[in-house]
Amino acid sequence: MSEKQDESLSVHSPYYLHPSENPAIALVSPLLDPTNYNSWSRSSFTTLSAKNKVEFADGCLPRSTSNHRLYAAWKKANNMVVSWLVHLVATSIHQSILWMDNAVDIWKDLKARYSQGD
Repeated sequence: MSEKQDESLSVHSPYYLHPSENPAIALVSPLLDPTNYNSWSRSSFTTLSAKNKVEFADGCLPRSTSNHRLYAAWKKANNMVVSWLVHLVATSIHQSILWMDNAVDIWKDLKARYSQGD
């Protein structure tokens, strides 16, 4: 097995996705609305941390370049986190982040818009 495969398949790697991961699941409740950012952020951050994916949202694992050996693994895991974030917000917020491609951009956008709300 190559080094690339070893790193992206290790359960300890942020690139690892368990076969049972579901991109359409809402990981926390209630969903983000304009009044509950602080509690939503804490719950979401804790859940992403437990799934070893918080680095995609907080920017500690930056976007790989397309020629980087782990780009495909980064893109796949980032897309999962993007999908989770899209499913963690109220319908009124959904459209404003739906077309964003990077989890850290979504996380920062939501913080900028809603952290003053509650």
